Amino acid sequence: MYELKQARDIAIFENVQANRELRIEFFTARRDSDYYAPIEAKVRKGIALSPEEEIRWNAHLVTQWAITYAEWVQVDLGLMGQYSPKVEQQVDNCIRVPHSIELWDNGTKTFYPQRFVDYVESRRKNIIVKP
Repeated sequence: MYELKQARDIAIFENVQANRELRIEFFTARRDSDYYAPIEAKVRKGIALSPEEEIRWNAHLVTQWAITYAEWVQVDLGLMGQYSPKVEQQVDNCIRVPHSIELWDNGTKTFYPQRFVDYVESRRKNIIVKP
C-alpha cells in the first residue's frame, strides 16, 4: 500500500513540475520577446494591430488556450492532487483577454473535446468581456 501511495505522490510531483515548467517557459518567452510587450500594450489601449501583429497575438492566444486545456485535463484526471492550479481562474483569464473569446468562437474551440468546450462556456456565462 505504501508503494502505491509513494508512486502516486511521485506522479503528482512530476505532473506539477511539468506544469510549472510549461508555464515558466510560456511567461519567459513573453518576457524575452521583442514583439510581445508592444503588441500587448496596443491591445490594452485598444489600438489596432497590424496584420503581422494579429498573427503573433492570435498565436499567443491559441497557445494560452492550449496550456489551459492541458492543465484542465491534468486536474480533471486527478494528476495534480492538492497542488492543482486554479483552472477556473485560468479559463476566466483566457475569456477576458482581448480578442481571445472571439478567436475561441471563430474556430479555436473546435480543436477541443466537447466536455472542455462546455466547461469554458459555463464559465463564460458569469464573465463580462470588455470589447
